[in-house]
Amino acid sequence: MAGEGNILITDESALHALLHADWSGRIEQSIAKANPLTACAKTLGGLRAFNVHHPLYGPPPISLLVGKAEDRRFAEDVICRFASVSIPEGSFFALRPNLFMATPGFVFMRMARRTSEVRLAEIGMNLCARYYVDVNTEAICSRKEFITTPSQLKSFVSSAGAMRGAQKAMSALRWVVPNSGSPYETKMKLLFCHPPARGGFGLPFAAMNFDVSAGRLQRIMGQSVYSIDMADVQRRVGMEFDGEAYHQDAGKDKQRRNELEAMGWAIFPIDKHVLQDPDASIRVAEQVAHRMGLRLRRPVTWEAKYIQLREDLGLNT
Repeated sequence: MAGEGNILITDESALHALLHADWSGRIEQSIAKANPLTACAKTLGGLRAFNVHHPLYGPPPISLLVGKAEDRRFAEDVICRFASVSIPEGSFFALRPNLFMATPGFVFMRMARRTSEVRLAEIGMNLCARYYVDVNTEAICSRKEFITTPSQLKSFVSSAGAMRGAQKAMSALRWVVPNSGSPYETKMKLLFCHPPARGGFGLPFAAMNFDVSAGRLQRIMGQSVYSIDMADVQRRVGMEFDGEAYHQDAGKDKQRRNELEAMGWAIFPIDKHVLQDPDASIRVAEQVAHRMGLRLRRPVTWEAKYIQLREDLGLNT
């Protein structure tokens, strides 16, 4: 493989890999110091010197990057794109000799040119999340450490000002909040907290997976810390996504929420069926806003933008 040149995994394939494995500590230690685009593989044989059908990279075709237009190669299972401008430092990290993958910052920038701003914000939140989805079992797993943060993404985008999509990427970062615990938590945050002018409900949930200490009530409650999926700390209102894997014991969930209510919190649970139902989502948003002492604003164009927001998030309309 050494004689075939470098292979650079990017775009959708790199995104799939980053979201389906625990890269904790791996990326920073393996950042490519030299630009790997200067010596790319020039033959399909070279591109296939590794397993392009590995499930980690998602369904084929696999997305690769080359440094020159004439180096692009096309096949049913391979898409080669080329970088028309110089790439920022820290765009790739090494998987093994001659095999590189795009870093979270470079993936975020690259995806800005082929997706909506809302979808890009969703990508950013999932890159900054505390979870990954196991590529074999599809189980939600906890990362040992974050692979990136909103501030790191912003720093990368700032250094890539000449790249197409930089303006959209910077705009999308306004909505990127770290510490999401699942793909549906990310969708919930963007749907319920996006501004009404953009089709959301504008609810002021600032923190995700916020830890509430039981304090002196620990002996009574039976645990010292409670984590709330989305929290308005000032008003002590929370929303939680009830995923099937983690919320199979309804009695235990109810007890936990009763204990949080005893500490002054109002908790609103939501599941996949409610999130996928446009009208049910509206009803929940109205209930939460009422508890917060707020009134939902709906501009004239809100309904159309609400439908578009849901489409961008992959939710039923």
